[in-house]
Amino acid sequence: STHLINMNFTLFLVFLSAIFPVDAFITVTRNSSRRIPSTNFHSSQDDDSFDASNTSSSPGIDNAWRYIKKPLLRIGGKGASESHGNSLRELLNAHTAVKVKVNTKKLGSLEDAFEEIKGLAEKGGKISGIELIHIRPSDNVIMFGKEGTHELIRTGQFPPPLNEE
Repeated sequence: STHLINMNFTLFLVFLSAIFPVDAFITVTRNSSRRIPSTNFHSSQDDDSFDASNTSSSPGIDNAWRYIKKPLLRIGGKGASESHGNSLRELLNAHTAVKVKVNTKKLGSLEDAFEEIKGLAEKGGKISGIELIHIRPSDNVIMFGKEGTHELIRTGQFPPPLNEE
């Protein structure tokens, strides 16, 4: 029964890969060492409006992404407001980088959402040079950093090393 389900799932993925443009990745199935292809679906419209350089990551970006456990700010269906900008500004003053979950298409692409939210944060003053660190489209999450965060990541100063005692 389980073997039949796994086989049907694999056939379903093969069927989907024939229909949609697919970026092939390899994942390990739960409770198994067998590997099956998984898919990352993006419509051609998404590819046209999406800057792929924001999804490529380096070991430093990956470490920073893992260091920041969860989004501290969420943008809901009504879109971004001035209070979201104020919150992001306060969060960036307290943290070097912050993840923001975007739960709406109202702002357009995630790059457009970054620009909108960044504008709201910088509009209130007291902060400038907010940086786009990384976008994860599969989770609708944007990682913002205060000015200089990219350089800190590049030089290995962020995330800070764990205290070893």
